[in-house]
Amino acid sequence: MWDALIRAVAAESHCRILLSEDFHPGFTWRGITVVNPFAAEQPALLKRILGEWP
Repeated sequence: MWDALIRAVAAESHCRILLSEDFHPGFTWRGITVVNPFAAEQPALLKRILGEWP
């Protein structure tokens, strides 16, 4: 139930990525892509976002 709530709130907030170790990496739902921030290889979207970080 809590996992569904997290995804629903992220979708309603128009998030593009959801950082989580617990969800399946690469899973996309309602425009949100799950990314494991501790994975060895990061997706291009996360690299772009982190590259813009000051």
